[in-house]
Amino acid sequence: MARLKFLFTLFLSLLLVSALGSCGGGSGNSVANNGGIGGTGVTAAGTITGFGSIFVNGIEFDTSNSAFDVDGDGNANETDLALGMFVSVTGTINADGTSGTADRVVFDDAIQGRISAITMDADGQTKSLTVFDTTIQADKVTTTYQNTAFASLAVDDVIEVSGFTDQTGILHATRIEKKENFVAGVSEVEIKGMVSGLTGTTFVLGSFSVDFSGPVDLSDLPNGTVTNGLQVEVKGTLNGSIISASRIEQEDDLFGDNVNKVSLEGIVTDLTGASSFKIAGQQIDASAATLEPSTLILTNGMEVEVEGPVINGLLQATKVKKRGGKIKLAATVAAVSTATSSITLQLAPGTVVIQINNQTQFEDELSSNTLTLSGINPGTDYLELRGYLDTSGNIIASKIKRDHPDKDIVQAPVDSFVIGNTITVLGLTFSTDSSTEFELTDDASTDSGTFYMNLNNGDLVKIKDKNHDGTADEVEIEN
Repeated sequence: MARLKFLFTLFLSLLLVSALGSCGGGSGNSVANNGGIGGTGVTAAGTITGFGSIFVNGIEFDTSNSAFDVDGDGNANETDLALGMFVSVTGTINADGTSGTADRVVFDDAIQGRISAITMDADGQTKSLTVFDTTIQADKVTTTYQNTAFASLAVDDVIEVSGFTDQTGILHATRIEKKENFVAGVSEVEIKGMVSGLTGTTFVLGSFSVDFSGPVDLSDLPNGTVTNGLQVEVKGTLNGSIISASRIEQEDDLFGDNVNKVSLEGIVTDLTGASSFKIAGQQIDASAATLEPSTLILTNGMEVEVEGPVINGLLQATKVKKRGGKIKLAATVAAVSTATSSITLQLAPGTVVIQINNQTQFEDELSSNTLTLSGINPGTDYLELRGYLDTSGNIIASKIKRDHPDKDIVQAPVDSFVIGNTITVLGLTFSTDSSTEFELTDDASTDSGTFYMNLNNGDLVKIKDKNHDGTADEVEIEN
C-alpha cells in the first residue's frame, strides 16, 4: 500500500510538473549556452542521439502527441529536429528509466552567426571557429553537420550551433548547420549574453553593440524593458560590430527551484569537489550520487549526464554517468553482433571490440538513411568512433560515424611500450621506426628519443597507421 501511495504521489507530481512546463510562452527559458530550453517541467535536457520517437540521454521518448518548439516556432514538428540538437523534453519517464512520453520538445540554438576565423588543429581532427566572441570547437567525428561538412566549413558561412560550453567558454559543437553565406545587414544572427553599457536604445554584448531603436519585439522581457545585467538572446542582423535587433528575449534559469526529477547532459565546470560543480550554469551536488563507471573521477571539462531532483535550485544528483570520452578509433569493421550489441574493428595489429548502448549515436556520411547496428557491413564499412572505458575495461561507444575508408586511428591510454620500438594501446602493439613522426602534448614535433623519454604508461596517445601495416606513421601524446 505504501508503494502504491508513493507511485500515485509521484504520478501526480509528474503531471503537475508537466502542466507547469507547458505554461508560459516563447523560447525564453534557455539552458545557458547549450541550446536548450529549461523550466519546471523539464524531464531531460541533452542531445538527440536517435529517432523513432526521439532518444535523449538514453531515454526513448514517445512523441506521437508532443508539441514542438524549434527556434521559437511553436508550430514546429518532429521533422524539424535533427541529430546533435541539444533539446529539452517536458514529460514523464517510465519506471524502466529508458522510456517515457514527451509532452513538449524544445530546441534553441546556442549561437547563430558569421564565421570570422578558422584554425585547424595539428592532426586535422578538430577546427576552432570564431563566431562573434565565441570560440567553437568543431570535431570531425563527434559534431553532426547539415548543409556543410567538417572539410567545407569556411569564413563567411552563417552557421547555427548547438553544443556544450566548457570551463574556458569554448563551445563544443554537437551540431553545426550552415544557413547561408553571410550578407551584412541581411543575414539573421542570434547571440546570447548579459546586457551592459545600456544607453538609450543601445547596449553591449561582449565586443558587439546592439541597436534596438528600430521595430523590435520586446514582449518576452520583464515589463518589455531592457535593463543592465539581464541575460538575453538577441535576434537580428549584423553590420560590422553592430547588431540591429528584431527580437530580444530573456534567458531564464535552467529548471526552476523545485523539480521532481531531471536528467542533464553537459560539460563539468566550476568543480571544487563532488559536492559542488556546474553543468550549463546549473549548480549540482553529487556527493551522494552513484557513479557510472564506479571509478569515475569528476574533472572540469568532462562530459557527463546527471540525474536527480532539483530542490531549492540545487540539483541533488542521485546518479552521474560518464558520457563522451577520449577513446577514438577509426578502422574497417571485422564483425557485428546484434546479440551482444557489439562491433569488432580490424586493425593491422589485431581487433578491438566496441560495445554500444542506448546512448550511442549513429551517423552515416555515405547515405541519408538512418544508420543502425544491423546495417553495418563487415569487411567493407569504415567507422570512426568516440567512446570511453567502463570499469571492466570495455569500450563504450558514444558516437559512431560511417565514412569513406581512410587511415587507421587509435587514441587510448598506453598499456606499455618498448623505448624506440613499440607502443601498446587497447592490447594493440604498433611499431615505430625512423619514418614515424612524433609529437608531444604541445603539438611540437620531436625525435624518437625525446618522445619516449616523455612517455609514461597511462598517457593518452593518438596513433595513425596510414598504410594499415601496424607501423605508426604518426604518434602524439594527447592532453
